[in-house]
Amino acid sequence: MESEKKKRTRQINFTAIEAEILVNLVAEYREQVENKKTDNATTTEKNRAWDIICQAFNSSDEIACFRDTKALRGKWEALKGATRKKTAEISRGTYKIDGEVGDGIQLTPLEEQICSIIENVSGYDPLMDCETKFAPTPSDVVDVITLEVPEAKQEITEDQEEVILSASSPVAERSEETSTTQQDYTWPRWSPKSLRTKVSRHLWRAQRFPNASRSSGHDLYKMAEIKYENALLEQKKLKLEIELREIELEIEKRKLEKIISNKS
Repeated sequence: MESEKKKRTRQINFTAIEAEILVNLVAEYREQVENKKTDNATTTEKNRAWDIICQAFNSSDEIACFRDTKALRGKWEALKGATRKKTAEISRGTYKIDGEVGDGIQLTPLEEQICSIIENVSGYDPLMDCETKFAPTPSDVVDVITLEVPEAKQEITEDQEEVILSASSPVAERSEETSTTQQDYTWPRWSPKSLRTKVSRHLWRAQRFPNASRSSGHDLYKMAEIKYENALLEQKKLKLEIELREIELEIEKRKLEKIISNKS
């Protein structure tokens, strides 16, 4: 006996008005429809939202024919895929050498609405590729205001001068180091002598303290051991105090029993 299979009848294509109605309905229930979670409660809520969308869609007078939930969900996925593809073409055209932005491709208002619903179409802006996207805006420009401060006349003694010179010497050394590291070196000017410059303090600090991390980890381990031993001692102390209290209560109980027996 041949198994009878129902052949799926092909419906007519969605019209532009139907697509617009569908996108507007999805926008109302975007939190349920575009929820990325896959647990049972979320799936049930999503199916309920699609049932409401299907009922509202078929109650409209501008649709061509009845659409079930499966057809509406398939159309929504197709609209999202087409919008992502078109947005990717526009993004590729932005970074072309000839400077043509997407070869004149532009999103329709419906596609822009779809982009606002799914929110993950354009991706992140590159940090090193495009120079035009990082042009300074008027809000980024800062006006520099210089203030003229009158010089204070003050006589400095010899002792004060020595203190000032001794205090400013590390700053001078630091400024010399930064000036040497910030020089604009070019390959024609390089020589073996220039390669013998002082290594930056940030580079040779690890050589100065090779066991710094090891010693700090050892200290932390020792500290943890000490804390653990202290906790054990505290526990023993509490246990002894409880036993002592029980002995005292037992003595008091015996005294009371003896007094009662003497009275009787």
